[in-house]
Amino acid sequence: LSCPSDLAGVYSTVTVGTGGTVNYEVTITELEPFTYRISDITGGVYSQTFGAEDNPAVFTELCGEITITDQPDLVFGGDTFNGTGRVNDDGTIRISWRTEETEESGVTTLTRVVE
Repeated sequence: LSCPSDLAGVYSTVTVGTGGTVNYEVTITELEPFTYRISDITGGVYSQTFGAEDNPAVFTELCGEITITDQPDLVFGGDTFNGTGRVNDDGTIRISWRTEETEESGVTTLTRVVE
């Protein structure tokens, strides 16, 4: 079973969730094979809705399936992010995320920005 993974890059995002609809831009960085850091798991909700900092998170991707497990809320503290996602055939990424305590949530669609 071989599923090459190449998600690193800059993405424009649209997030629909508890913060309304938010447009933003995030960067995905590869940490190790199949493991990535996204510069803001909230897809701009924290910055655009609350005027706060971005909240980076680490996720894994295997054969198109994205998993976010117990990533800390670095902005407001005391909470964790969990979520799932999928890399679509057209290269877009869809991530559904939520915080456990405050129940902020959203579905973020990411489209790679061509440099």
